[in-house]
Amino acid sequence: MKFFLPITARDLMVLGYVLLKERSSIEGLKLAAAGLPRALRARRAILGRKRVSDRYIEGWFSFTPRALPLNCKPSAVSKIRKTTGRI
Repeated sequence: MKFFLPITARDLMVLGYVLLKERSSIEGLKLAAAGLPRALRARRAILGRKRVSDRYIEGWFSFTPRALPLNCKPSAVSKIRKTTGRI
């Protein structure tokens, strides 16, 4: 629910733009609306199998960018650097 208002505001702006400026996308909105029941059924099935808490999932979404610490041994990181040249 934390992101409901920003997401809804963005969706309403997109809808307004399509209705006022880009009428060629109205057909795409109709297709998206027609696929909504199927998407909601899939969402329920996926959420029924979830294995982590809502709080953990919420950590992946933020209004500001952030990095999470890498949870592995330093020796593993150096091996990855040697083989790929990254990290």
